[in-house]
Amino acid sequence: CYSSLPARDLVTLELVCRRLRDLVCGDENAWKACAEVAWGRTHNFATGSVVNGQLNLNSNATANFIGTTQTNGQFNNASNQPLTINGGTLTLNAGMNWSGSGSIFGAGLSPTLVIPAGQTLSTTVGPKSIGTVTVNNAGTLALNTSLTLGGGGLVTLNNSNLIEFQTAGASGISGTTPTNNTGTIRSVHGG
Repeated sequence: CYSSLPARDLVTLELVCRRLRDLVCGDENAWKACAEVAWGRTHNFATGSVVNGQLNLNSNATANFIGTTQTNGQFNNASNQPLTINGGTLTLNAGMNWSGSGSIFGAGLSPTLVIPAGQTLSTTVGPKSIGTVTVNNAGTLALNTSLTLGGGGLVTLNNSNLIEFQTAGASGISGTTPTNNTGTIRSVHGG
């Protein structure tokens, strides 16, 4: 595979590989900083995007879902940055574990978050906020924290299955938002 490369290109390739190896092995924080500068912390998912494996957003990652997109693997959102649904629908076909402090908000025309039947959006660790997004819950919205709806703009909550307050910290849903409930809203924390 490399036999057709001139010697000069082989030497350049070896030097680049050596520098990369030294960077990765020498200082993990420097490697992370270099990677963030080169590739950024923002992940854009264009209309029609389908994430079939597990999706993990960690610490300072920002995600923009543009148009109609879906996740088919478990979505673990531990980010402290906003998740944006821009002018379309994000469907969580395998649910979401939301532990980060970042909000979910919409932009553009008709941003919608869909929790399909049989799937769960579960919140943990600190208060959560959803703004300017229609939430269509046909699955389970499992709240272990407080949830503010409408932060930064109107939210419509359509619940056709279950919203469940699972701990005493999940004191309720606050905000001024239209709610269309044909399902169940219950508290199971015993307090």
